[in-house]
Amino acid sequence: MSINLDNLNHFFADKLPSTIQKINYNVYTDAGIEVYIKRDDLIDPVVSGNKWRKLKYTLIDCIQQGKNHIITFGGAYSNHLPAVAKVCNDLGLKASAFVRGAELTANSNSHLQYCHAQRMELIFVERQLYKNKEDLVHQHCNNANNIYIVDEGGRGELGAKGCEDIITETDIIFDHIFVCVGTGTTLAGIANAANHKFSKTIINGIVVLKGAEEIENDIRELCSQNNWKLHHDFHFGGYGKTNNELDAFIENYIAETGIPVEFVYTGKMFFALEELIKKDYIKKGQKVLVVHTGGVNL
Repeated sequence: MSINLDNLNHFFADKLPSTIQKINYNVYTDAGIEVYIKRDDLIDPVVSGNKWRKLKYTLIDCIQQGKNHIITFGGAYSNHLPAVAKVCNDLGLKASAFVRGAELTANSNSHLQYCHAQRMELIFVERQLYKNKEDLVHQHCNNANNIYIVDEGGRGELGAKGCEDIITETDIIFDHIFVCVGTGTTLAGIANAANHKFSKTIINGIVVLKGAEEIENDIRELCSQNNWKLHHDFHFGGYGKTNNELDAFIENYIAETGIPVEFVYTGKMFFALEELIKKDYIKKGQKVLVVHTGGVNL
């Protein structure tokens, strides 16, 4: 299979680099702060936001190694799994995914239905067994030499490298950059690139998981910079959790800005940004970039 980076970029050539637009929102205006958004959510309806960023160099490495079977991991509502399913199907690669939850089936929700329709093999496993991913691969694949492992959410050095492009695509200097944090890979890539290009910019990661303080260690494995800060107070009870306050904020934010956000990732990030503005963490006259990391609506 003769596929290189240029070929892969042709997937979304008309959508890259993703656009940057100013957000008109009364909270920002009243605070005297300029907020811009990088619309990575518009790259593709399924391979949305940071999903393509994290997969690009991973796919190149897979193909250059002569592998043709990608194995990855995710939960029932993972956005990563549909993205892998789509690009593998388009490229003619086999795709398999270990899915957390033995009670699930390919018909359990629209995300899994889409993966199945894209010919991804779905292997449903007990939550306790899911924790030992090496054993799962060994038992299922029997050390086959054609497999290429992609960690959950696209986590890893190649994923971070792809996310560096989020910064290299712009020459605008921002005081703050905001991004959602699940695995920390996107933040690591942004921080690496920003340190070289914009030395005074602070990268703010809004952690969407509860009790994920150890994620800082995961980020430091991928990023040696000190230009980033994690905010752990906006998870609303944990991954995929919400409440009336967040739901009301999201409804109002969409109505006022026209920007699509959801409660798992981006809604929490925009809520955090507003709260930090109110607390004067972001100063009057400063310029902020928010990275829209997408969210699959299947």
